Amino acid sequence: MRMTENNLYIYSRIKSNGVKVVVDALEQACLRAGLSCLQVYSLDGISKDSLVLAYGVKENFELLQKGYRTDVALLIDAVSLGFKNKIAFYLKNRHILNYDFFYSIYAWLKWRRRDKTVVKAFKSVVLVSKTDIDYLKRLCPEATCNYLLVRNGANIPSVRCERAPSSHLRLGMLASWGNPVTYEESAWFVEKYFQKYVKNHPNVTLTLAGRGSYIHRLEGRQNVLVMGEVPELKDFFSQIDIFLAVNPKGCGVLNRVLDAFAYQVPVVALPASMSGFQDIDDCYLGFSDLSGFQEAIDMSQDSVLVGNMIDNAYNYICRNNVWENNYDYLVKEISEQFL
Repeated sequence: MRMTENNLYIYSRIKSNGVKVVVDALEQACLRAGLSCLQVYSLDGISKDSLVLAYGVKENFELLQKGYRTDVALLIDAVSLGFKNKIAFYLKNRHILNYDFFYSIYAWLKWRRRDKTVVKAFKSVVLVSKTDIDYLKRLCPEATCNYLLVRNGANIPSVRCERAPSSHLRLGMLASWGNPVTYEESAWFVEKYFQKYVKNHPNVTLTLAGRGSYIHRLEGRQNVLVMGEVPELKDFFSQIDIFLAVNPKGCGVLNRVLDAFAYQVPVVALPASMSGFQDIDDCYLGFSDLSGFQEAIDMSQDSVLVGNMIDNAYNYICRNNVWENNYDYLVKEISEQFL
């Protein structure tokens, strides 16, 4: 059924870049399908007969409470899984005297209940990772919803990003630094691993980039360079030799990893940071502890190994992470079932 008026809405109260790229991709897919849709940041004035595609568990919980249609929930990530994984990670690494550890305990108890409520109430639930789907199936086996796996897309630059030459090895991290939770998801690595590693590797630097004022807390650390927010991704990726993915959440897909693949920069990562990818062997170097990190950095100096890894990763996203393909599929499923 083709819609001629705004009876289809995409609702999100979060305006971060990671959310925006998903919402914009969905809107464009709706337009390609001939569907009239509108992005909104509030439910005020929207008829309860309208189909509202809400981003995130909080917003879908709100739809349920206010009596809107419970057809499709854009959960995208299994939020409670991320908090659960962080609790286990901080305990394992004896990194518990920080805000995020205690907040994650509270948030896991809160959001696991809401995750369960949403998947039981909605007919279809959209997630970007099979890992997240499997978790929600275990969390709420009584749910009868249809789980839709819709991967995020990668924004591939039109021109290959050339890296500036350097006499030393440059590691880089791109993350959100806007609050104590997102800060700690990356800062743990600087404090627990890099500060130890750099003592015996003085010719290695770590460049930190991303939005948020908390990033400046790491200024002054040995061999740490704070770039902050960058106007364009190439401004960051052209200045590093290896991209580090150190987020311990283990849910969803890290857009910053997709960006590193797209800019053809080798990736060294925690397994949790790669949990959203399937069949991605030989696309990155993994580590689980400090000695594993040291080994991965040593291996990254093998130009043949890294060249093959970069090619594998780039080809992977070209096959699996095309916005138009993935979101045209999603809109087709929504249109056929609920419009």
